[in-house]
Amino acid sequence: MHRASISRSFTPNRWVVIKGQHPDPSVDAQIKQSIDAQLAAKGLTKADDTADLDVDYQTAISKAEKWEAYEDLSDTTFGGQRLPQHRRQKNLDNAAKKLLANFPPK
Repeated sequence: MHRASISRSFTPNRWVVIKGQHPDPSVDAQIKQSIDAQLAAKGLTKADDTADLDVDYQTAISKAEKWEAYEDLSDTTFGGQRLPQHRRQKNLDNAAKKLLANFPPK
């Protein structure tokens, strides 16, 4: 089937909730934003009610480790700076792009 006809058959799409763990709400929103952007770039539109394609994701941790970290929040040097929010979003955008690179299948 041609890519364009597959895209049309999956339009519109909507988010659903399936069993599984999602990260905290701010990270969840960033992940959904990245996936929405990739689906929109492929011509899929977002719907609230009836949709042809239901979308969700699951996360998993294969090995849990306990870390005890101490941070001096008054430290303004490079080592004391936290990862900026926009950098995490950029990483998520790149991951979503790779994940959906071959969607819809040819």
